[in-house]
Amino acid sequence: MLIIIIIASLSLYVNYDGVYSADPKKFPDAVRYDTIDYDSMLALARQGAQVLHDRAVELAKEHGVEIQVLSSFRPGPGTIVTALP
Repeated sequence: MLIIIIIASLSLYVNYDGVYSADPKKFPDAVRYDTIDYDSMLALARQGAQVLHDRAVELAKEHGVEIQVLSSFRPGPGTIVTALP
């Protein structure tokens, strides 16, 4: 039996309240992105950002799955990883 599950979006809860331009613990002036495109997120992941694994971003891009990165500890809008127009 083959089961196909279609996912349009995924919410991921992490230690930070979204994706930042740099590690906010080391760089207090780091900027949180409201949205970021797949390619920019891939670049950050490949440069060492710990929030998302690069293969997860590649798969999300390939299948058009939007990723919402949210904080496990406090409410907030987080960051949406998606294909931007």
